[in-house]
Amino acid sequence: MIRDDKRYGKSECRNCTTESLCIECTAKVKKPWLEDVPPRYKEAIVDTLINQNKETVDNFIDTILNRNHKGNTGLFVFGDLGTGKTWLLYGIVKKLIEKANPKVSYFPPFHVEDCKSLIFKFHCRYTGRGDNTIEEYVQEFVKLTRNSVLILDDLGHGNTTKDDFAMNIYNLLVDAIYVNMGFMAVSSNHNPSKLKDYVGSYCVDRIMEMCGTNLIEIKGDSKRI
Repeated sequence: MIRDDKRYGKSECRNCTTESLCIECTAKVKKPWLEDVPPRYKEAIVDTLINQNKETVDNFIDTILNRNHKGNTGLFVFGDLGTGKTWLLYGIVKKLIEKANPKVSYFPPFHVEDCKSLIFKFHCRYTGRGDNTIEEYVQEFVKLTRNSVLILDDLGHGNTTKDDFAMNIYNLLVDAIYVNMGFMAVSSNHNPSKLKDYVGSYCVDRIMEMCGTNLIEIKGDSKRI
């Protein structure tokens, strides 16, 4: 279940103002946000990977934090296996946490979904084992993307795509975020043209319209080998 905890951002501290929390209260609020970052990516930073794309990332982060739903609300990161796409996404997550004002961001300004498990979560709802319907689950994501960025990691991965159910879910989810002008970041092993073979033209076209020029290709050999 997507976390939407309205307790975040509230404080009775005398050092806090109506606009922002004090340093101590800010650290307390942001600590559980940081705990959502998996151990492998605790040290993730942006600057070591993007070089000339730093302005693209900074503008995208500011777009989310400023709630600018009228600009390019998407970011697409692609490259070969092991080049650091997920590392970059969590670097962006940590920058979002660093820059977010807890008085405004009552819940984490991000939500990361691994596409390898996302379809299985939707399938549980389709077969009646979930706590709500597929439509209700999609609306949770749409509600989230009005204030936070939904990060879809590893879109187009092997067995989670190229079947009707998976492609219909991606179409439904991306279209709902597209229509409601939400914030979304996507990583994939495939460039936009090749990704169409895995999730279909309908899904990719909407992602690309949301991204505009917010495209980052990470080149190089796998860092896992």
